[in-house]
Amino acid sequence: MTGWTAHLEGRFPSVFPRPDVEGRDLLQTVERLLDLPEPA
Repeated sequence: MTGWTAHLEGRFPSVFPRPDVEGRDLLQTVERLLDLPEPA
């Protein structure tokens, strides 16, 4: 599971694979990670 938090860049860098979640700040990113379904 991966998450990305927007900082000064404002967008996810294309050199990395897409994260599972993105958020405007750390709190939102963690909340979205916790909302993901449990892995099978």
